Amino acid sequence: MVVNVALIGLGHWGKNHIIALKKLNELGTVGEITLCDLEADYGRKIAEVHNHPFEEDIDVIIANPQIDAIHIVTPNDTHFTIGSKALSAGKHVLMEKPLAMTTQECDSLIKLAEENSCILMVGHLFRFHPAIRKLRELISEGYFGSIYSIDIVRKAMRIPRYDSGVLHSLAIHDVDLACYLFDQPLPESLYSIGQSFSRDYPDESSIIIMKFPNSGFAKIESTWLNPTSKSIRTLEMIGSRRSAVVNFLKPEEMVIRNGHIENQDGELRYIQGSSEIISTYSGMTLDLEIIHFLNCVISGNEPLTPGLVGRNAVAMIEAAFESISTGNVQKISG
Repeated sequence: MVVNVALIGLGHWGKNHIIALKKLNELGTVGEITLCDLEADYGRKIAEVHNHPFEEDIDVIIANPQIDAIHIVTPNDTHFTIGSKALSAGKHVLMEKPLAMTTQECDSLIKLAEENSCILMVGHLFRFHPAIRKLRELISEGYFGSIYSIDIVRKAMRIPRYDSGVLHSLAIHDVDLACYLFDQPLPESLYSIGQSFSRDYPDESSIIIMKFPNSGFAKIESTWLNPTSKSIRTLEMIGSRRSAVVNFLKPEEMVIRNGHIENQDGELRYIQGSSEIISTYSGMTLDLEIIHFLNCVISGNEPLTPGLVGRNAVAMIEAAFESISTGNVQKISG
């Protein structure tokens, strides 16, 4: 089966989708690629550059029986409206995160996907990152022992987005990653602080602490106010036997630290071990994500990041906002 795809949203990340889809088109996995953008004049120029047909009317795309699947890469607050139309029309949907802006909207999209037998997959991209896939595999094998903590930092110096802060734009990736690596759908509880200086929303910078049922915890730090002006995207995981460091800007490797603390006859000792670099590269992360989506469309299998994963991520972000507002720890429930 060759899947005909429409891409709605041709901004910075949408252009990356175009490049990935063109590769798959050349391989014969993707058929016709139709482009669409909410700004028609801009969209036509992008479509001309990439030599793909352009349609300015979203409703025409959704009604087109030749289109099997739709990538929605539009502003966050449009996801629910466009996604509802696409799923109601029986289109398979790859939705960029967040799935929607509220858990109620997420629940509605999940229900529509079920009612119309559609694949609904959310773009929690970092579950497909080669180093994360390797890390998850090693955790499941017991290579690190018990997982004590995960520390994820995502920093940049940039003009804050107009439509959302760092919780919806950055931290939503990392709260999902923490759940994925701890193998839990949600944490037990969550506490967050946040602050803004140039926008009305409370999260140009934020820190989230997540507590998990197995006594592990995660710290998520996100900011658009990094004084070094450099992008930083790192994950550090501490285990009882070994630890790991992932630099998301270097997808080809993961650093393993073999040193750990042991209790020897009531005395704590540091057992020093060597460090090693594990090669993890297996392709561009977005390519891997899109190939997985297309395989699910063809096979009917549930994706790694189905609607429920997207819904849980939004629930955690809602809890983070509530914690910032009240100053209280938030209990999480599905």
